[in-house]
Order: sequence, then structure tokens, then C-alpha cells
Amino acid sequence: MLPSWPYFQGLALFAAEPAYPELLKARSRRGSDARAALLCHNGCYNGERMDQERAIEFILDQQAKLAAGLVELQARFVELQSGLNDLRSIVTTVVGVQQGFGQALLQTQEQLQRTNEQVSRVAEAQLLTEERLNTLIAIVDGIIRRPPPQ
Repeated sequence: MLPSWPYFQGLALFAAEPAYPELLKARSRRGSDARAALLCHNGCYNGERMDQERAIEFILDQQAKLAAGLVELQARFVELQSGLNDLRSIVTTVVGVQQGFGQALLQTQEQLQRTNEQVSRVAEAQLLTEERLNTLIAIVDGIIRRPPPQ
């Protein structure tokens, strides 16, 4: 429900008017022809011709602003879509690089595990070599320190 001000009553009358396309055609005409067409089409509602004209002009101006705003929003939407596509491309690249790093990390861990196993085998072999060397040292030491037989 609209307030009871004359301006809003004019809007209500305009909203109830079934021949809106004809009003738009009348709006596109110049000067008094447009006013005359509007007044003849709408008739005279309690002397509110000026309020109706203002209401019609207001609605048409708002429609034009809305259309311009819509065009601007569509352009921004296209820009956002382009940016989103660029972002998707970047994310896809980053995911690919990250997967490559993951594979490299797994290979490095496998190589490290093999290296650790080899180091363990070398350490075991070193212990065996050390035991044999100690046995050899003991034999040589026994030969050198033993007095020669007479």
C-alpha cells in the first residue's frame, strides 16, 4: 500500500495503467506531443496530470539507470569470470607443482631409506673387520713379544 501523498497516488495510477508500452512510445516523442499523448491516453485523474507526468518520468529515469547499472554489472561479471578463470589456471598449476614435489619427496624418502640400509650394512661389516683386525693384532703381538726359541 502506497502512502496517501499525491505523488505516490500518481504512481499507483500509473502502475494500474494497462497500456504501458504506449506510454513508453509517448515518452519517446518530443515536446507537447508527448504530453498531449500521455494526457489523452491517461485521461484526467482529479487534476493530477503533473504528478502523473513526474511519476512517469521518474519511473522511466529509474528504468534507464537500472539498465545502465545492469550493463555495468554485466561488464564487471565478465571481468570477474576472467579473473576466476585465471585463478583456476594458477591453482591448477600450483596443484601440479605440489604433486611433483610430493613425488620427489617420496623418491627422496625411498633413497634415504636405501642409504640408511647400506650404512647399516657397512657398519656391521666394519664391526666384523674390526674383530678380525683385533685378532690379527693379537697374533702379531704374540709373535713379536714371544722370546725366540733357543
